[in-house]
Amino acid sequence: EKTSPAETQDIDFIDRVISFADASEGVEETDSPGTDFRPEDENLMAGIEEDGYLPSEDKGVVSFVTVEETYFDDAVFIGDSRMVGVYEYAGIESATYYAKVSMTIFDLMESRVTTNDSVRTVREGLEENQFGKVYLMVGLNELGTGDVDYFIAAYQGVIEEIRALQPEAIIYIQGIMHVAGDMDRSDSIFNNENINERNEALRQLANGEDVFYIDVNEVYDDENGNLRSDCTSDDVHLYGNCYEEWYQFFMHHGVPTDAEGSKEDDE
Repeated sequence: EKTSPAETQDIDFIDRVISFADASEGVEETDSPGTDFRPEDENLMAGIEEDGYLPSEDKGVVSFVTVEETYFDDAVFIGDSRMVGVYEYAGIESATYYAKVSMTIFDLMESRVTTNDSVRTVREGLEENQFGKVYLMVGLNELGTGDVDYFIAAYQGVIEEIRALQPEAIIYIQGIMHVAGDMDRSDSIFNNENINERNEALRQLANGEDVFYIDVNEVYDDENGNLRSDCTSDDVHLYGNCYEEWYQFFMHHGVPTDAEGSKEDDE
């Protein structure tokens, strides 16, 4: 049964109130909340190249496949308000959702979410349940906190913790979705240049074996590399009727397991 994320209310977003286009809930605060996170162990960055990330040639060639709807029966979607939107509008009914407005990579494991009318932290949910796939979508709120290396160190730490709790799971790192052109041109922090820099770093965290990078921007970008204006009213969140494209993207970006059938994606 589909499990729900934490209940949310509209909050301020860069000095103005916004909402999911046709809903009064599920809005994300992009002024990054304060955090006490510090990489406690410098070895967290060990093995990372001088430019900050593992070379792409070490990751192998990824061939995604088209999967059936049942592929998501053992999936958990973790993330911020954009993941709340997937819960509300994408129609993936059988998955589990640990999603919450304003979630960041820095507080992800301690974020309290509501599932099956029970409140627990993401960490507790991952301790209590085993999943075959873990989808992560965070990063927009973090643009105003620290630099890319700081962000990636925290993200790598979360992946390592999830791996310890979910040893058999395929982990999908989702690239941060772009903002629309008006915000991209006017905001010195929440813009696509900064998003692209972090997405390239996220891409390097994938290993092509059990951690994969997928980027839904290929679906929603306009010709200038911005979030399409026909899919958003606030430059950040999607209209409800645009989530079908995200669902189809998930369907065409699966990694098969021995126990699951799938057909090769020839597209």
